[in-house]
Amino acid sequence: MKKQLIILILIISSFTSYSQRIVNGSDACITDFPWQIALESKNDMMQPEWKQSCGGTIIHESWILTAAHCVFQLDTMAMGTWEFRIRAGIELLSSTGGQTINVDEEYLHPQFDMMVTNEDYDIALLHLETPLTIDNNSTKIISIVTQQDSIDGVTDPGVMGTLSGWGCTDTAGTVFTDRLQYLEAPIYSLTDANQPSMWDGELEGMHLPIMPTNTAGVCFGDSGGPYVVFNQDSSAYLLAGLMSFIQATYCGDTNYADILTRVSVFESWIDSVMGVYTDIPKRNQSYINCYPNPVSGRLIIETLLNTNENIMIKITNTLGHPVYIAEYSGIDNKIEIDMSEFKNGIYILNIITSQHSYSERIIKQ
Repeated sequence: MKKQLIILILIISSFTSYSQRIVNGSDACITDFPWQIALESKNDMMQPEWKQSCGGTIIHESWILTAAHCVFQLDTMAMGTWEFRIRAGIELLSSTGGQTINVDEEYLHPQFDMMVTNEDYDIALLHLETPLTIDNNSTKIISIVTQQDSIDGVTDPGVMGTLSGWGCTDTAGTVFTDRLQYLEAPIYSLTDANQPSMWDGELEGMHLPIMPTNTAGVCFGDSGGPYVVFNQDSSAYLLAGLMSFIQATYCGDTNYADILTRVSVFESWIDSVMGVYTDIPKRNQSYINCYPNPVSGRLIIETLLNTNENIMIKITNTLGHPVYIAEYSGIDNKIEIDMSEFKNGIYILNIITSQHSYSERIIKQ
């Protein structure tokens, strides 16, 4: 019954001006949380104007990490076409400043299925149409908690972390705020959170429970937003969790832990979707990026070489026999290669210019 109620609340939140938000938090400055973005959505039939629906985190100038249910429910459970964009570098939703960039690709974890259980594999990567300008003041990339960081104890029970997001300040989810909010809350033991009086064995290792106090916590609309902790030497913040789901009765229920997606569990998946960044020095912001890897249908190659020289793309099998060869203009900064007819297996991608030669293993599956 809990799962049904949680699904209902999250579906409702996606079609209104609110979804999960922080209850009883404090006003935040974006320079304290520069990795935070607002995820906005619109639908040509149901919601023609952009509205903030979720949060997210900058983990690369072209990539945002958020919750899968933030884009799944909007993209597949409504009529019309849903579009997404992010707003970075703002603390007031009403602000006209910051950076606003459209999302051109959404990558949900392949095992996420909201119609079966909305609690598992609740993670998605959003690729931006153009890269963010990172000024390390109001916009900043944050590293994720890796599996090694987790082993080193940065997400052990009792560790204090901070979550951030926009929205309601009451448990009923009716009082809205324009300003970014933050709240400190400790990580809770997974074993204790799974007790019959709480989540009754529903949680797994991919879940990160936190236990806010004093009727505070996550509520409708903070979904996908960041929960950060210090690294081992307390010199920098790391992204530990994405706000995922709550107990279904009301927000800020201190009898239940709020549940996040544990980012470290998905380190390999994040790396594979973001693909492979070359070792070409970023002089004048030059780069070549290939994603996703593994690939099932389309391989996307992004280039920014500040040159009009041609780019040779050659894909070979492991024996060195070419299976794809094409030449592209250097001004084509986004190349899509159809690999749907390729047999499953390992291939070698070669990218050749007059100044650079780069090879990387890609997997078709």
